Amino acid sequence: MKKYAANYTKRNIFDLRRNAELRVLTCIHRPDNIPSTINLLEASYPTKDEPLCAYVLQLIELIGRASPVFICHQLHKSSNNSMAEKLVDAFQNFEQEFKDALVVNTFTTISPAEMMYDDICTLALNKFTSLIVLPFHKKWSSDGSSVEIEDESLRELNYRVMERAPCSVGILIERAQMTHIFSPETPYMVCLLFVEGKDDREALYFAKRMMKNPHVRLTVVRFLASTKEENPKVKDWQEMLDTKILNDMKSEKVGEACVEYIEKRVKDGPETALVIRSLASEFDLIIVGRQAGIETPQTSGLLQWSEYPELGVLGDLLASTDAAGKASVFVMQQQRTARDA
Repeated sequence: MKKYAANYTKRNIFDLRRNAELRVLTCIHRPDNIPSTINLLEASYPTKDEPLCAYVLQLIELIGRASPVFICHQLHKSSNNSMAEKLVDAFQNFEQEFKDALVVNTFTTISPAEMMYDDICTLALNKFTSLIVLPFHKKWSSDGSSVEIEDESLRELNYRVMERAPCSVGILIERAQMTHIFSPETPYMVCLLFVEGKDDREALYFAKRMMKNPHVRLTVVRFLASTKEENPKVKDWQEMLDTKILNDMKSEKVGEACVEYIEKRVKDGPETALVIRSLASEFDLIIVGRQAGIETPQTSGLLQWSEYPELGVLGDLLASTDAAGKASVFVMQQQRTARDA
């Protein structure tokens, strides 16, 4: 863990300089991960002023005694791996859409499942990425009604990366496989659920990048506790910081940005869950901060029912029930540095 986390360099989206290139490492485990990952990156709208560099890593588990292999597809054009060809083609087409604003590099790692986290974290460290995107370990049917695959080795990999990553990490959950066509007629409906804390602020700053996309409609829903705790000095400072950041975003005009801001006062977790259920079916993508193991008045009572701790309470709520409808869900954890250890 020290190899990756014992650094004090801030590699996250919240601390990224204005107009700096965003570097993202996206991990692809199955072919159906490709469209959802491209949707997510396209929503963040690479421009010449705020370019995106995507490192795309195909994950293949090594079976038997063969030696691990790491392939750079820019150096090795020919491949007998049909998924690798599909991956390279899809991301090359994506790169063509955003000329001069997007650079894509594709790789494949073939290694034992228990060591794959090292390939991911090392590549992220060497390429100075601010974000790693991981696929969720469950695969739903095409209409999102039932689970087809549940891969525990992928779930374990996600855990290991979240514990060791040298930058921020997000788990992308896709309920219904579809490729979104970004256009004025079919705007991409994005919702950010905001409670408090640094993971939520990281999620907010990622969502902010979508404000400049003319084909994205962003809704920010902030959950406030209806009752105040006694002597909440630390909470008050956090809340003041959150309020300032949200106010800055509301007042920031980005082109024809369409942002709706909603505040909901809730007394506990079940009430928050009811609000989320009533909203969720309206969106294509829901972004939340992980806030692992942290219980607030707004989420009280949900932690004990949490099935997937790697997603935090709201991510878990959206992944383990039909609460999200067919929306994709992106759960974000801000970089953990040596100061957090």
